[in-house]
Amino acid sequence: MYTYRELSKMLSTPSSALCKYSQGDIVPSLNKSKMILNTLLSRELVKEYIFRFLSKYGWNSNKLLTDPKVINILGMYMARAIIRNLAGSGLRYLLAMPGSSSLIAASISSKLGLPVMLIPSGNEFGIDNYYQLRRGDYIALVSDILTYDSLDKFYEFINRYELTLKIVLAVILVDKSLEKELSKSTLLEYLVP
Repeated sequence: MYTYRELSKMLSTPSSALCKYSQGDIVPSLNKSKMILNTLLSRELVKEYIFRFLSKYGWNSNKLLTDPKVINILGMYMARAIIRNLAGSGLRYLLAMPGSSSLIAASISSKLGLPVMLIPSGNEFGIDNYYQLRRGDYIALVSDILTYDSLDKFYEFINRYELTLKIVLAVILVDKSLEKELSKSTLLEYLVP
């Protein structure tokens, strides 16, 4: 999505060095690595990457939300959002719906070591499947496209098992008024709009 020239300008690093980093010929210093990671995983750059991807592929959100590179970037970005906002909070689970939300949650899980709980698509919440949940467990909700309907489904599950929602991570927020539906103690992180 980005040329070496664009990356060189963003990172204040010569294109030749970036090429050598990407090919594994040299390894950047720890400080340089942190700077590159912080820049490439900034909210602004991840949003720009998503918009470039969507414009390149005809605004097809399904293609976006199933592309392995995009899933990896979203997983890294959202994992960093959890660390930045909830480090040391006792977050126990990632909660997601089946589909591309679960792909993103699995990517986050691989980075943070948090288990993923999938909300069933039907109305049946068999306690057998959720025996490890404990009342008050802190959870993060991961959603590809957050709508009123999906938020209601999440809250139905959260309330049934008396869980504590700490953060909502969404790629696409359909309606900004959804922010008002979250309690003041719940953080919201989204990329689109």
